[in-house]
Amino acid sequence: MKHGLAARPPEFRFLEARKPRNHDERIHRLRVRAKQLRAWLGLLRPFLGKEQFKRHETELRNTARRLAPQRDRTVILLQLAAISKKLPSKEKQNARKFISLLDSRAAPRRGEHLALRRAGARLKAVLKSLPRAESLARDARPFSEPGLRWSYQHARRALSRAAKSRKNEDFHRLRKHAKYFFLQLKIVEQKLPHLDRGQLLRKLDSFQDDLGKYHDMALAQDFLETAETSKRRSKDSCNLRRRLQRELRRKQKRLLRKGQKIFQEKPRPRVGALY
Repeated sequence: MKHGLAARPPEFRFLEARKPRNHDERIHRLRVRAKQLRAWLGLLRPFLGKEQFKRHETELRNTARRLAPQRDRTVILLQLAAISKKLPSKEKQNARKFISLLDSRAAPRRGEHLALRRAGARLKAVLKSLPRAESLARDARPFSEPGLRWSYQHARRALSRAAKSRKNEDFHRLRKHAKYFFLQLKIVEQKLPHLDRGQLLRKLDSFQDDLGKYHDMALAQDFLETAETSKRRSKDSCNLRRRLQRELRRKQKRLLRKGQKIFQEKPRPRVGALY
C-alpha cells in the first residue's frame, strides 16, 4: 500500500471481541459507526460519482435517524437526572418523581431489536460497497486534502451561523461538521507530519465532546418544552427547563470561544499546513 492509508481504518471494525452490554450501548455503537462511515465517505467524495456518493450518504443518514429516537430517550433521562441534582432540595424530590415516571415509559418498544439488526446490516453493506483506499491515490495528500478542507470549511461556516443565531439546531450542525473533521483527521493522522504534535486533535476531541454534551442538554430542554401534564405544563418540568436554559446559555459562550480558536483560519492554508 503505497500511501500508507488503511484500506479499512481500525475504527470501522464491526466484529469486536466485547459485545455491547445492553440495548442502549448497542444503539450508541451503531450510531457511532454511522458517523465514522460518513466521515470516511467524506474523504472518498472526490473519487465517487455524484449519484454513488449521494446514495451512500442518504443510506447512512437515514440509518442514523432511525436509531435517533431510541438513543434520545436515554439521553434525555440522563440529562434530567443530572440537572435535577442542582435544584433546591424542596424541588429535587418532586423532579425525581417526574423523571421516574418518564423512565417507566422508556423501555425498548416492540420491534426495536429487529430495527437494530437491520441497521447493523445496512452499515456493513455500505462499508463493503465503498472502494478500497489503495486503489484511489498514491499518497495521502491528494487522497485526503479535499475532504478535510470541505469538512473544515463547513464546520467554520456552522460556527459563524451558531454565533449569530444562538439556536440549538445551529450548534447541532456545528457539532456534526466538527466531528466529521475530527474523525477524518484520525483516519489520516499518521500521514500528517505537521499535526501540531496532536494539539489540534486534542482540541477538536474536547470541542466535539463538549458540543455533544450541549446537544444532549438541548434535547432534554426541547422535550420539556413540549411535555405537558393534563392541560397545563408540569411545575416540575418548568423548574428543570429553566435550570437547563441557564446551563445552555453558559455553555454557548464557552463553545463559541473554543470554536473560534480552532476554526479562525481559512480552510486552504489551515488544512494545507497539516502536510
